[in-house]
Amino acid sequence: MDSITHALFGSACAIAVTHRTARNSGDIRRRVVVAAASALFPDIDYLGFWIDPLIFLADWHRSFTHSLLLIPLWAGVVTLFFMVFQSYRTDYRALYLISCLAIASHILLDLTTVYGTAILYPLLDVRFSFSISFVIDWILTSTLIVSLLIYYYSHARMVIIFSLLLIGGYWYAQYLLKSHALEVAERELSAVGTVFAVPQPFSPFNWKIIQQDGVNYQLAYFNLLAETEEGALFDPFSLRQYYKPVEALIWKSHYLYGDNVLQQNLIKEAWEHPEFKYFRSFASLPVHYRLDQSNGETCVWFTDIRYALPFLPPSFRYGLCRSQEDDDWKLFRLALLGEEKIKSGRR
Repeated sequence: MDSITHALFGSACAIAVTHRTARNSGDIRRRVVVAAASALFPDIDYLGFWIDPLIFLADWHRSFTHSLLLIPLWAGVVTLFFMVFQSYRTDYRALYLISCLAIASHILLDLTTVYGTAILYPLLDVRFSFSISFVIDWILTSTLIVSLLIYYYSHARMVIIFSLLLIGGYWYAQYLLKSHALEVAERELSAVGTVFAVPQPFSPFNWKIIQQDGVNYQLAYFNLLAETEEGALFDPFSLRQYYKPVEALIWKSHYLYGDNVLQQNLIKEAWEHPEFKYFRSFASLPVHYRLDQSNGETCVWFTDIRYALPFLPPSFRYGLCRSQEDDDWKLFRLALLGEEKIKSGRR
């Protein structure tokens, strides 16, 4: 989930549980500051991106700083930081508990997205995900902003509590919509395979269905409320051209080794190369993205189809390249927005 939503949600949770125990407005203000900082803290693991982007994705992100088991440790780190300031020292016990709560709120938000979070690290390095919310959820963020603004002017704790209950109901509705999306997939698909439903921007009714059959995939985007090709209900960001009615699904095929038989041995060689082990670890639903051959250089690119959107390039595109003069494959990534080829590895 995005940083703004994390900070807002952590602050709302802190207000809901500590408003009555605060002695004055200064206490509330300090507790909200600590909650917001603590709710942002787990994403400090992003520093790992500047060391090695691919190892960051495969091993570091949403692991040790996102573990429920390590919350007491990280809350202690945040609380100790604020002890530098005299005004925070008299309330350190409450601030520590608030920090624990806010870090837990961060983990909860991340669990609703598709990426996966290692909540039991280091005992169990398995990533859990409810996969019901897109990483940017304007409904959730707007609800938090409105409730916190009302609280700021009214100091009515019940406004915050009501907004959190509303968010809980919203998550349950998203779960039901995901279940419905999977029912649509079962009705439309006849082949045997594992089916995934992935939330899409920027409507809870936009979904992507992925059917996995070994190393082959079928993918379709749709809106659960769309009735015609021309429009979908509840589509404030005008994505209707990409998310079709259920009755007009457009299925596209994707393959780990591509659909060109003549290129499959080359693609498989790149995929199985030791240099690519971290991407293999990261990608749950890997597919061949494209093959570039120019100026005596060959590049084989892959992505994770979980993060494919119909209107943007995939977020994570990694590949191996080699030249005619050099038989060794070298690891590269494509820029997030653009086609710039960036050497990957420790900097």
